[in-house]
This record gives sequence, C-alpha cells and structure tokens, in this order.
Amino acid sequence: VLVRAGYQVATAGNGLEALQVQKRNPADVIVCDIVMPEKDGIETLMEMAKLEPKPRFIAISGGGRINASCYLKVASKLGADRVLSKPFTSGDLLIALKELFLRS
Repeated sequence: VLVRAGYQVATAGNGLEALQVQKRNPADVIVCDIVMPEKDGIETLMEMAKLEPKPRFIAISGGGRINASCYLKVASKLGADRVLSKPFTSGDLLIALKELFLRS
C-alpha cells in the first residue's frame, strides 16, 4: 500500500532491528507496532526519540495483555505523533502519513 502510494519503505521484524535500520538509513516516519519481540514499540519509540534526526512516529496496536487503547495512550504521552488502533484501513494509514508530512 505504501509503495503504491509513492513512499519508500524499509521493514524490520522487531524494535531492535528497526533501530539498527534507522541508524543506517534514517526514515522520516516510523510505523511501529507496540507488541513485538526483542524490543517492544514503547521502548522503540523512546529510543527513536533520542536519534538525530528524530523520526516522526506512528504507533499501532491491536492490544495484547491489555487493551490497545491503553498501549496507544502511553505511546501518545511518550511522543508518538499519531496512533492507530487495529484493525485500521490502508486509508487511515495514508491519511496519518499525509498529515505528518503536511505538518513538516
């Protein structure tokens, strides 16, 4: 969906890998699940916020041990620029990205 919309995309299997990818080839926006192995999305968000240039961050979650809205509230308080609760549509994601790029 993102490639078809004209975005360049890099992927990572978990938060630890995402940080490594970001340090090698910085992205403008990170779309990150909250519940992941190795390093969860909250830890990833906090570490991404320390990087220069600091990427914008879209946190996504369908929940886990607790309701998705609880995870997403924490992500917002810690600096996520947008949050999306699963399931969301590709249109929802594209709108969130467009808003972030218009804001910059």
